Amino acid sequence: MNIIFQFGEFAAAEESKFWDYFFQFLTVITAVGVPLYIYWRGQVDQIKNERQRKSELEESRLKYLQFLVNDAVLSLGTTFEIMPGIYTEHAKDPLEIPSITEKPPVSIQRIANKITQEDYYHASINRIPGDDISNIFILFDFLDNSLIEFQKHHNKVASDTERLRVEQAGAMNEFVNQCKEVRRNLAKYDLKGRHEDISTKFNSLLNRFWALMDRKDRHDHQRIPNLLLYPIRELFEEFDHVNEIASLRLEAQNLINRQILIVHQNKTHISALHSMISEMHNAYNSESPKLVPLKEYIETLKSVDTRRLDVLPTWRELWLMIINKVK
Repeated sequence: MNIIFQFGEFAAAEESKFWDYFFQFLTVITAVGVPLYIYWRGQVDQIKNERQRKSELEESRLKYLQFLVNDAVLSLGTTFEIMPGIYTEHAKDPLEIPSITEKPPVSIQRIANKITQEDYYHASINRIPGDDISNIFILFDFLDNSLIEFQKHHNKVASDTERLRVEQAGAMNEFVNQCKEVRRNLAKYDLKGRHEDISTKFNSLLNRFWALMDRKDRHDHQRIPNLLLYPIRELFEEFDHVNEIASLRLEAQNLINRQILIVHQNKTHISALHSMISEMHNAYNSESPKLVPLKEYIETLKSVDTRRLDVLPTWRELWLMIINKVK
C-alpha cells in the first residue's frame, strides 16, 4: 500500500511538472510567436502595399504616356498637312518665305525630352510584350529631332531671305535715284537722235513704276523686273557708250539677278521643307503600328480591376526586406 501511494504521489508530481513546463513553453511561444507573427504580417502587408504602389505608379506612367502619344498624333496630323498652305502662300509671292505659325508639338517634346524614358520602359516590361515601348521612344525622338531641324532650316532661310530683301530694297532705292539722274541729263547724252522717243518711253516706265509703289501692296515688288528693270535694260541697249546709261543698265541687271537668286533660294527651301515633312510622315506611317500595343493595354485597364494585388509575397521578398532593414 505504501509503495502504491508513493508511486501515485510521484506520478502526480511528474504530471504537475509537465503541465508547468508546457505552460511555460506555451508562454514563451506566445511571447515570441505573437510579436513574430505581427512582425511577419506587417512585412507581408508592407510588401503587398509596395507592390500595389508600384503597380499603380506603372499604370499611371503608361496612361500618361498614352495621353502624350494621342496628343502627339493629333498634332502631327496638322504638321503633316502644312505643305499645301506653304505652297499656296509661296505661289502668291515667290520672293517671300511663308511664315510657319504652327509650333512643334509639345507632346512630342515631352516624350523625347521631358519624361524619363527608362522609367516608362521598365513600367511596361511585364505589361506590354516586345520592344514596342522602346520603338515609341525611338520614333518620337526622331520626330522631335526632325522638327527641330525643320524649324532651324526654315528660320535660317527666312533670315537669309529677309536680308536679301532688305539689300534689294536698298539697291532699288539707289536705282530709282540713278533713273532720276539719267532723266535729268537725258538731253545731254548721245542717243543717236532718239531723244524724244527715249524720253517718252523712259518717263512712261517711271510713272508706271511710281504708280505701282503708291499702291503699297507688299506683293507688288515681284512685278518690278517686268515693269521696270527689263524694259529699262532693253530701252537703253544701244547706248552703252554713255557711262551713266551703261551703269544704269548694269544696276538693272544686278537687281534682276538678286531677285532671281531670292526666288531660287525660296523655291529650294520650299522643296527642302517638303522633303523633311515627307520623311517624317513616312517614318510615322512605318512605325505607327507599334503604337497599338500600348493603346490596347490601356483599354484593358478600363475593364480589369487592378486595385489590389493579394498574392502573398515570396520568402525571398521577405528576406530581402529584412536584410534591407538590418542594413
